[in-house]
Amino acid sequence: MAGTNLVNIIIPEQFSEYTVLPTPNARRVVTSPVVANMQLANLAEGGNSVTVRYFNEPSSDDEVMVGGTDLTDTPITSSSEFAIIRERAKSFADFDIAKYNAGADPVGQLESFIRDTYWVDRYSADLKSVLTGVARSSAFSFLVNDVTGNVNSGFNVDNWLETRKIMGDQYLKFTHLVVHSDTYTVMEANNEITFERASEGAPFGVWRGLTLLVDDAVAPTWVVSATANFNAYATFAFAPESVIVNVHPDGVNGMVMTEVEREGKSSLSRLITRRRYFMHLKGTKWVGTPAANSPTNDEIATTTNWQNSYPLARQYPYVICVHKN
Repeated sequence: MAGTNLVNIIIPEQFSEYTVLPTPNARRVVTSPVVANMQLANLAEGGNSVTVRYFNEPSSDDEVMVGGTDLTDTPITSSSEFAIIRERAKSFADFDIAKYNAGADPVGQLESFIRDTYWVDRYSADLKSVLTGVARSSAFSFLVNDVTGNVNSGFNVDNWLETRKIMGDQYLKFTHLVVHSDTYTVMEANNEITFERASEGAPFGVWRGLTLLVDDAVAPTWVVSATANFNAYATFAFAPESVIVNVHPDGVNGMVMTEVEREGKSSLSRLITRRRYFMHLKGTKWVGTPAANSPTNDEIATTTNWQNSYPLARQYPYVICVHKN
């Protein structure tokens, strides 16, 4: 008996509506209290760098008053930090034929993601480059406890206490710990984490009084020995506002953060997004020379492009433990 069977027909495929795949992370470092948006300079005034000035804390001893003897005058000195401005942009485009066949508008679907989440991701990659360059730079070795060569080579209480000791009695300023998820997993496996819940949102982890920021997009790690499968991790303890971000205002001096343009003859729609900003880790000076007008993330991660600013370790708002996992 002959009849129309499944092999004789084209079965239409059913698709869901297009959505944007999210990258969920409720504890992003760049949106935490570690990073502050401060107007230390007006980026609309031009230039490709910002000099952050400060007065040094006097460290000379007091004197015994003696009649008829002049006191020794101590000058108040100043120093500076040097922040490099980044100029970054990205263009996304689609042809009308893609919309017709997809049954959706790719650029339209992505618009809010590109405008908001995309730049959180890019700021995170930038900050990871900064932290990598500083953690591996000899100029900041006095802030680093490198335990990778020790028998006890992981991030644990003993190694944290040795790291914290760098700061002396100033360690109480630390409120957050930025860790890689590999490090966090070991902490959790050792049952070292307590969990607290904010007034709204998901619970967050606390380790020895420090709020954990588990963010692989920011926490530095690098390969030390591929043959030995040996990676180094840099765990940072931070005080609030250790990082300063300043963004060129939209619409000022021709700055257009987000715009859409249309090429009718080629049926092309384009969304362009731009940012002009600096991301400055306190206590650092940029001393590099970028190949272009502003540095790439690889140049930012280069250790020789960084120099320390403060004379005393206790003046820095962070310490670093470099460890195995």
